[in-house]
Amino acid sequence: MPNSRILICSSAWKEALTSLQVNQVIGDAIESRHPNWQVLTLPWSDGGDDFLQVLQLVEPTIWFTQNAPVHGPVGESMIQATYLRSSPLKTVVIEAAAIHGLRLLPGQQRYPMTATSYGIGELFQQLSQSQTELEQIILTVGGSASTDGGVGFLQGLGWRFYDSEHRLIAHPIGGGDLLNIHDFQPQPLSNPDLKILILTDVHIPYPKSPICFAAQKGASPQEIQQLSKGFDHIQHCLDPEQHFSRRPG
Repeated sequence: MPNSRILICSSAWKEALTSLQVNQVIGDAIESRHPNWQVLTLPWSDGGDDFLQVLQLVEPTIWFTQNAPVHGPVGESMIQATYLRSSPLKTVVIEAAAIHGLRLLPGQQRYPMTATSYGIGELFQQLSQSQTELEQIILTVGGSASTDGGVGFLQGLGWRFYDSEHRLIAHPIGGGDLLNIHDFQPQPLSNPDLKILILTDVHIPYPKSPICFAAQKGASPQEIQQLSKGFDHIQHCLDPEQHFSRRPG
């Protein structure tokens, strides 16, 4: 088949190869066996790892890389978060996996009870305060290391959370803290007109998220039970009318 055309379109292989690397390896293998074949590669992402890289490759004249210091997925450690900005579109795209993703954890370790989405909230608030021309933030939520129900994100925005004795929970909140939360004080974005669009490819109800995803974050069966109770608890605290139960987690 001298005129055969092959299209390779693979997403990243989790914690092993990026989309570009997978496509390159497969393409090189095919070309080594069939030098007359035309091999085309197209990077792809489902909203997890490499989403920013793929988007910038597709539209290199529109999207430009920028960085900001935020908290990483565990502890008090800081990272330089990478995101994309388009001035013509007045839009920023944030990849959750680039801020609190599994690939950022040291030595392939897992921290299902303490990993946090705090850094994403920090970045949202920074952008809301400093980017006067910004009209929209797009967030892709795949590939994350945390199972904190988005509470870490809200804390990073400036929300305050308190325990049963009304003591402030000051450290970045992870999934293991959810059962300790008994009160909260909201904090709006500095720019209340900012449009937020969240991209997800799952339709799991919020309370079921730990059952479906906590194991891949490293949670044991006992930790999954605790996280599930935490999600139920925080839903009743933040959302007494249970709107969360009808939305993806």
